[in-house]
Amino acid sequence: MESNIAKNIPDSLMERLSTDKDFKQRFLIWIFLCWAFIVLGWVMSQLGPSLLDLEKLTDSTLEEASWFVTATFIGYLCGSVISGGLFGRMNANRIILIGLFMLASTSAAIPFSVIYEVMVLMHIFKGIGGGLLDAAGHSVFILKFREEESARSYMQTLHFIYAVGGILSPIATSPFLLSTPSNKNNETQWQSTTKSYDEMFSNAGMSGILTTNSNGLNFTNTTINYSTAYNDNKSEIGGQESIL
Repeated sequence: MESNIAKNIPDSLMERLSTDKDFKQRFLIWIFLCWAFIVLGWVMSQLGPSLLDLEKLTDSTLEEASWFVTATFIGYLCGSVISGGLFGRMNANRIILIGLFMLASTSAAIPFSVIYEVMVLMHIFKGIGGGLLDAAGHSVFILKFREEESARSYMQTLHFIYAVGGILSPIATSPFLLSTPSNKNNETQWQSTTKSYDEMFSNAGMSGILTTNSNGLNFTNTTINYSTAYNDNKSEIGGQESIL
């Protein structure tokens, strides 16, 4: 009798979705959590690539801009604590929606926050939204899937989706970042070294610019004035003979 019942239990995902209404509801909640976590990974991973741009936007130093990162994770901690306090008093799905709304609104407001204090405040609110979403999302998952045999696979997939958002976000953000300065023909000038070498060569009647490219270090636009170098050496020798 027990063996017949075991044979009748649907094993495939499609069969369970079509026959088990409770599992279908849990699966839809899991899909919703996957979407929420890919948004969380996307938003949280934008800060690193855009930090230097935010520094320029707020006209601050790198040390001051580093507070954007600190503010984000201070808010994240506060959001997790707030989520734990609200979880038993408010519908968990509403907490997740509030977190998503805070992530979306702060992400839209950050490019327009040119005042340094406002930028720090936006990152605090962004962190609070991330903390609300993270804590409430995991709590909902545990409540819905605690009796599911394949709960580990669903949890790992949820975290994998978060990582996918974290990988795609810098790629999508890169075209909108400030371009780095570059010279023509993919040549990079080393200003500090160039200045000293240029002065040394110009004193010897030779002017050049030290550059580097894919072939290594070389000299470009280099001209040598042999007559000037010869006259300078001749005057130095004459000065030494007068001293003698």
